[in-house]
Amino acid sequence: MTVNKFVDKLKEDLPEKWEVVNLEKILSRITNGTTEKQSQEPGGYRVTRIETISHGVIDLDRVRYLKELDAVKKEKFTLQEGDVLFSHINSDLHLGKTAVVQKEKDLIHGMNLLLLRFNEEVEPKFMHFLFNLLRSRGEFIAIAQHAVNQSSLNQGKIKALEVALPPLEQQKRIVAKIEELFSHIDAGIEALNKAKQLLKQYRQSVLKAAVTGKLTEQWRSDRAAELDAQGRANACLLYTSDAADERSSVD
Repeated sequence: MTVNKFVDKLKEDLPEKWEVVNLEKILSRITNGTTEKQSQEPGGYRVTRIETISHGVIDLDRVRYLKELDAVKKEKFTLQEGDVLFSHINSDLHLGKTAVVQKEKDLIHGMNLLLLRFNEEVEPKFMHFLFNLLRSRGEFIAIAQHAVNQSSLNQGKIKALEVALPPLEQQKRIVAKIEELFSHIDAGIEALNKAKQLLKQYRQSVLKAAVTGKLTEQWRSDRAAELDAQGRANACLLYTSDAADERSSVD
């Protein structure tokens, strides 16, 4: 099954040593997580949930906990570095989100996230970025099953997905370049946020200076004599006007 026009186009002019493969060919494992009852109270084993990967990384502040887990289930569901967690049941907006397990220890694979473990010819972060591309193009939504406020992808459809895969070393170089560019973007965003905060502070300072007279203090000081004369002239005009009004009312 070809997922998108991007893959179709690559098939016509595939870069040297790249190949188009089904995910099933490069997966060593695809499975659901544990359905053991979880707790919100910290303690025991940390368990992933949909919210754990909502920002595209493993967020250990958004996990649940298992107080106990037998040895067999612990071995079966403990996540390994390089595992990719895939949101296969979610709203259309979040369907297909992924995160790569890094060095998180004793993290248990929870339900509603699929575990995708790739073989040694695949760089997990490359697949993570590729899935981000497919999700942004709406490719997952296009092949999903839809219900009220929720869509899903079954394992069969996921394993049948076709992807364009470069050799491992090229995958690593692509990942390194993407991370480099993203770091520049993050730095730019941080700089813009700081500038925005400084502008907000400056705006408040200008408003405060305006309503307390500080904003025009120097201007008034430089023109004190002129303003004093103008003030006397205005006072004279006001007096003359009031006097004329009084005479008019008497008449």
